[in-house]
This record gives sequence, C-alpha cells and structure tokens, in this order.
Amino acid sequence: MAWELAYAHDAAGLALEGSRADLIEAIEHGAEVRVFVDYAPVPGCYKEAQATWVKDGHVYVQNTASVGCAFTPEYAWGSGSAVDPAFTAGGLRFLDDAYHYFEILSTTGDADESRWNVGEHRLRARNQAKYPMRWFVRR
Repeated sequence: MAWELAYAHDAAGLALEGSRADLIEAIEHGAEVRVFVDYAPVPGCYKEAQATWVKDGHVYVQNTASVGCAFTPEYAWGSGSAVDPAFTAGGLRFLDDAYHYFEILSTTGDADESRWNVGEHRLRARNQAKYPMRWFVRR
C-alpha cells in the first residue's frame, strides 16, 4: 500500500492541505503514520511514527530511532569531520561525537527534541522548535 498525504501545515500549525480530522480518522482506524519535517535550511526528513497520540483534535507522534548525522562536516550538535576524503562531498554521515536523537512532533507545528550522548546516558541538548510538516498515512 502506498503512503498518501493526509494533512500538511505551516510552522504555526495552520492547515495548508488536507484536514486534521481526516488524519485522526485514519489513525483511529489503524493507519500507520509518517511525517515529513521541514528543518530548513538543513534538509528535511521523513520519520516513522513509533508511538501516536490524539489529544484535543491534534496528533502527536514520537520517534526515537535517529542517531546524530549531518550532510556537512561541522554541525551544531557535533562533528563529522573524520570522514574519508573519498566519501561523496555533501553526503549524509554520522557525527564523530554521535548522539541518540528523540523527537515528539505535533500537528500544532511543535517539536520537542532531545539528544543523549551514545553510551553515556547523559543529556546533551534539548530544545523546542516549530516546523512545517506533512503527515502521511498508509491504511
């Protein structure tokens, strides 16, 4: 089955396409959820919803599967500078100082982001942000 766009919103959570009601109905009938988060100016990313909540007419999803990576050698949360020179320039690479990346996303445009150092059980950074997102379902 193909993924279909159910809802899209801007960073303020204002609807651009589809409807939250249709997204919620699909979720309540067992649909899988995937979210595209527009992290501009860095490339956006498609994320699988590992856990999904519906509260007060909004959808919240959690993804904990990411490990720190970047398309550039230097990145705000670490460095990928030890990559072999033969590696394709601009390619996605793991950071030398990697972290586990946890994120909760919402149809309000909100994102709660937490980074924990690999193997240290130590919080590295936490922030909240607002992003445009596109919500997809697979029924």
